[in-house]
Amino acid sequence: MIVYHEDAASVGIKCFFTIHTKNTTYQMMADAFGVLLHLYYGHRSSGVMDYLVRCYDRGFSGNPSDANDNRAYSLDVLPQEYPCFGTGDYRRTALAVQLDNGVKSCDLRYDSYAITQDKYSLEGLPAVYAEAEDSVETLHIYLKDKWGSGVEAELLYGVLPDLDIITRSVIIRNNGEKNFTLTHVMSASIDFISGNFDLITFYGRHGMERVAQREPLSHGVHRIGSNRGMSSHQYNPFFILADHEANEDSGTCYAMQYVYSGGFLAEAEKDPFDQIRIQMGLMENQFSWPLAPGESFTAPEVIMTCSTQGLSRLSHNLHDCLRTRVCRGPWRDAARPLLLNSWEGCYFTFDGERILDLARQAADLGLDMIVMDDGWFGKRDTDQSGLGDWTVNEEKQLFLLIFCIGNRPAKSRIPGGVKRIYGGIYFFKQRLNLFLPHFKYLLGRAFLLSCFTFVSGCFVYESDYLR
Repeated sequence: MIVYHEDAASVGIKCFFTIHTKNTTYQMMADAFGVLLHLYYGHRSSGVMDYLVRCYDRGFSGNPSDANDNRAYSLDVLPQEYPCFGTGDYRRTALAVQLDNGVKSCDLRYDSYAITQDKYSLEGLPAVYAEAEDSVETLHIYLKDKWGSGVEAELLYGVLPDLDIITRSVIIRNNGEKNFTLTHVMSASIDFISGNFDLITFYGRHGMERVAQREPLSHGVHRIGSNRGMSSHQYNPFFILADHEANEDSGTCYAMQYVYSGGFLAEAEKDPFDQIRIQMGLMENQFSWPLAPGESFTAPEVIMTCSTQGLSRLSHNLHDCLRTRVCRGPWRDAARPLLLNSWEGCYFTFDGERILDLARQAADLGLDMIVMDDGWFGKRDTDQSGLGDWTVNEEKQLFLLIFCIGNRPAKSRIPGGVKRIYGGIYFFKQRLNLFLPHFKYLLGRAFLLSCFTFVSGCFVYESDYLR
């Protein structure tokens, strides 16, 4: 449930936005200057919580011009909902813009809002969705640059109350007359005015993915991310901010999950006043997006959830959301097929007969699928050749396999017949062994090799040659 409330009795009209899920409350406020401040995220509560924000004169923390001589009002220390670079906030910010004259500054202020009875979708990007029976809402908050540059932002909050899920995204628009460039865009940012937290992340490497790491959140910036053009198993695009004493069954904890498989950046910062800011979005090292007048940029989605009943409840919230409102298709609510992959048994040294033998054994064991892994295409007998030549290797007699496995029972080839079994193949479009005439899709002046393959740039944008 989303509630809008105005307080006209204060100095300047304040606008409050409260989001309730089954067990949590999220609240923010547009103050008298139009700055969108974050107030609260935690156990479900009632009332207006602007009393949590206190302004103090913090030495060497700058004051915006509209605060006049009020040295106690500084964006460097106030909890903000979507902080921008160039406003006197010297913490990590959610948005950085470079204008056509080279100025790197943007000061987004509240303009308007809308509440819709649906779950927003993101054009060209995956996102949490809702079913017809779901009670869902979306809060749209519109911000504009106070200096008239034409930079505008639409903050999106999708609310799935029964799952205790709030999703976040942002659309940046150029409604001005001149170009500007986005140099840093985070999809979600939350400020906490206090807290004794641990940061839980998941690192890994080949053969040892998703290793949990829990450490106290000390002062400074803690970050994980990927410069690989994909989220990678080195760092998972997910983290948990947990009370120091939180365990599986008790304590408050928060999670952010990026719904995107490209480069990402996740940060947690504790400032000198013991305030905490967490953010998740695009990896800035790989990002520079020009926007001409009339154009817009949509950031990937972040799934947020909060639990006051420990890490187990937090996990259940995310599992329920990902399984039923991110996954799609006929397998969402069905048992996944059991499969046998050819790699460990054959590596590159297989032919049609050997794969059919594996298929027969898989069917006899009650498995549903046989997957033909690396080695079916080109001259792919080692990892030093063939990757990128997506034509079937006829010397391995794989047309026999294609005829027998799939929607046809393989009765004619396997003695005694087998049950119906389906087939799948390995495909990896981001790396190449061979030179193509389209060199602009390869990264670097000196070609970058990984496992004897060229690393292509088709994760940067859609490639007609490597689709």
